[in-house]
Amino acid sequence: MSIRQTGSAFHRDEKNASLIHLFEVRLQKLKRLFVISSLDQVQRILKTYPSLLPLLFDVHQNIERYFPDSEIMLDATLDPEGLMGENEELVISICTQLDSKTAIKTLEQFYDEWWSPLSNEATDKISIGLEFV
Repeated sequence: MSIRQTGSAFHRDEKNASLIHLFEVRLQKLKRLFVISSLDQVQRILKTYPSLLPLLFDVHQNIERYFPDSEIMLDATLDPEGLMGENEELVISICTQLDSKTAIKTLEQFYDEWWSPLSNEATDKISIGLEFV
């Protein structure tokens, strides 16, 4: 009798190990795309909300379309006033050399054309803003 047929705990552990491996692979890719300053906090949020990982890849790709050659940072914030479990957020900062007027107009265009329709998918766990260098 094979392990798969028995439905044993070992089989479930194997499935969990595969999910953990997939998470780690995606996290490594994320670390190549974003400058992450608080990796432990970001990782904790992503483990709690794993559906954010694929969305972050899409966000990065589309930010690059609107802000080519900009560094994109990913950080985590914790609001001590927030309700338990609802006080964590991922913050994406677009580090741009554009003048402020052009950068704000471009960010508004990004929001209108791409981010706003998808922002509900982020369940208020991702915010995107500008950082001027």
